[in-house]
Amino acid sequence: MNFLATLLIVAKASPDTFAAYTVGLSVLMLAANWSDAGLANTLQVLATQYGNERERLEQYKKVGLRYAMRIVPIGFALLLGLAAILYFQSQVFRSQDSFYLLAAFAVIGVVAARTSFWNALLYSSGNFKRSSIVQAVPAVVRVILIVAAITITGLNFGLLMVLTLLPVVLGWGLSWYAWWRTIVAMPCASGQQSEAETSAEVWRFLKPTMASVIFNSLSYNITLLGASFFTTGVAIAGYGIFLRLNQVISIFLGVLTAYVARQLRLMPSLAVRKQRGIVFIIGALLIYLAYTLVAMATYRVLSLHIHHYSLDYLLEFAVFLFGSGIGYTTVILDAVLASFGRADHRLLGSAALVGLNAVLILLMRPNNLFLMVIIDTLSILPTLFYYVWVFRQMSQDNTVNSSMTMEHLN
Repeated sequence: MNFLATLLIVAKASPDTFAAYTVGLSVLMLAANWSDAGLANTLQVLATQYGNERERLEQYKKVGLRYAMRIVPIGFALLLGLAAILYFQSQVFRSQDSFYLLAAFAVIGVVAARTSFWNALLYSSGNFKRSSIVQAVPAVVRVILIVAAITITGLNFGLLMVLTLLPVVLGWGLSWYAWWRTIVAMPCASGQQSEAETSAEVWRFLKPTMASVIFNSLSYNITLLGASFFTTGVAIAGYGIFLRLNQVISIFLGVLTAYVARQLRLMPSLAVRKQRGIVFIIGALLIYLAYTLVAMATYRVLSLHIHHYSLDYLLEFAVFLFGSGIGYTTVILDAVLASFGRADHRLLGSAALVGLNAVLILLMRPNNLFLMVIIDTLSILPTLFYYVWVFRQMSQDNTVNSSMTMEHLN
């Protein structure tokens, strides 16, 4: 449904409007990540093993809310500063109302982070049906609202902000209600871990995750935001279209990765977990390869029959898909490593990604779409190599530990 919504907006909005909307969505994504800082992912991973224990899940919720009260104000303040910088320096914004609209996108991002918080707890409880419904309903409502807006008034930046806000607020309410219904229906069972121990466990996982989430969100958006200082609407709009079109595989692989990471986390045997993790990595890459071939063929056919500015960048789209494939590989490797309770690799990997991306933007000063996708592709490579090295080291350590255990038993 998000893909359909994107097609409708691209078809009916001007390049300048879609460029401004794309930057607004980047602010939203940064706000969602910075005001969550990996808390939802931490709870989803750690609480999974207690998916049927009401007291333990309530304990994780209480600890999570306490951390959220510290994280949200800091993340929101940083985003307001970023919105001001974009308003004064970006080539995309010319209206005096742009700052307030960008600030509104930051608020939407904070609401989206709260939605992720409740969804993570809901998913960790094992109630996949409700989790899927909570995510699907706002997407359907968004498409309906966009169709109504196109029919009645047409699209502009301010209206697109409103059409983004309403489904996000709806998703927040639905996720909280679904969690409440789920937890109430669970049988009571006393947990063995104190709240202080739970808080310490969450912090151990959250501390490295926090920095990596902030850096990863920057890495996903820094090319677009950085390029907006050097180029104008059409290139930004084209890059934004690439990002939105890629949501099809992003959502699919995101759901698949979350599900597989949960299953891996539940496996008691480290050896089996490693083997299944390798199978998942290979399978996910084959899925992405098939998607890439279909996407390239579709783009080529559409460019031959439809005249639209977004269909004039076949080479750029190919480079973008290649770079995205590298990015998805790092995400999948990260999920497998997280299933082993590891998160220390995230800080260095994500910091290297953002640092290299920022340096390339300053050196190359991207003023066209080709330079933007080249920067994305080059900046992700060191992180991929690092994650592969960490996975190999972890596999060797587990093999050694397993061998020592067998020798001890013998």
